[in-house]
Amino acid sequence: MSIRRHLRSILASMALLPMLACFGVGGERVGNSSSVTIGGTGTGDVYIAGQGLNASSVPVAKIWKNGVAFWESDGTKSFYIRTIAVDGNDIYAAGEDSSGSTLIGTLWKNGTIIWQSDGTRSTSIYSISISGSDVYMAGQEMGITGFIGRVWKNGTSILQTPEVGISSIQSVVASGSDYYAAGIEGDQAKSWKNGVPTVLGAGFTFSTAQAIAVSGNSVYAAGYIQNPTQPKAALWVDGVNQWVSDSTNIEFGRALAVSGSDTYIAGEEFNGSHFMAKIWKNGTATLLSDGTSEARAYGIAVSGGDVYTVGEVNNVATLWKNGAATPLPNGTSATSIFVTAQ
Repeated sequence: MSIRRHLRSILASMALLPMLACFGVGGERVGNSSSVTIGGTGTGDVYIAGQGLNASSVPVAKIWKNGVAFWESDGTKSFYIRTIAVDGNDIYAAGEDSSGSTLIGTLWKNGTIIWQSDGTRSTSIYSISISGSDVYMAGQEMGITGFIGRVWKNGTSILQTPEVGISSIQSVVASGSDYYAAGIEGDQAKSWKNGVPTVLGAGFTFSTAQAIAVSGNSVYAAGYIQNPTQPKAALWVDGVNQWVSDSTNIEFGRALAVSGSDTYIAGEEFNGSHFMAKIWKNGTATLLSDGTSEARAYGIAVSGGDVYTVGEVNNVATLWKNGAATPLPNGTSATSIFVTAQ
């Protein structure tokens, strides 16, 4: 199988299954894969979304606050949470209900479901962003011959990709009256501003954008590309490719945070035996795991000089703060992080 087909099979297998998402508060709002840029002078509360087990060992969707179990679904349905955002006293989370044969996109506010897709097509929500009273969601629908990426505003679709290949919108961020999105259409990474597309993957045979962030007048996107025969983590700024990892191993960039002039990407690298959780700061890599067991990073946030990353190690939900790992109680995977400004 060619590397291109292999990448397509990876994305297809991940499509409509738990991935990631991000958001920001108090300064810039940033998107997906769990990326966060925090305004203010210090860190407030740390919210993490993911999956785990309840007291009866039943798989449930979970939210942790400051490392302690805060909320979980009741176990009667198979819910996944991919993304979390906090706006004032309100906590938003989104993902899907996979109880039936059709995945149902789901949005929670303070633990109560406030929106679901109609169930006619399998739908997953990967990212949410709040701007005033508006709630933006990004995700993916299964079509007849392929996949469709969408952005919804207050439950109404406002952006739809063509039904081609494994199209998906992985990340959305709202800034004032504008919204920005990132994902993949066919085999190419793309970003959108208010529905107008920009091709990011020109020159690569395969590319996908997994996260988007807005800082000042610049728009950042992170993901991975085929370079030349293996996937490599990549960064785009204002539509131009700025960086591609020079590692000789397979890598995936999944989450993005921007703090001042610094960019942070979270993801993983395959060492030939195991995936290793990894972050890049301005292109310089730091491993979060030792490569002796499976580990992945799905979300990242920067606040008060601290770098927070979430993911999993050997099916245990894990938070890394400045590289130091802490397992989350009764968690199997952590997919998104949101840190409030103090």
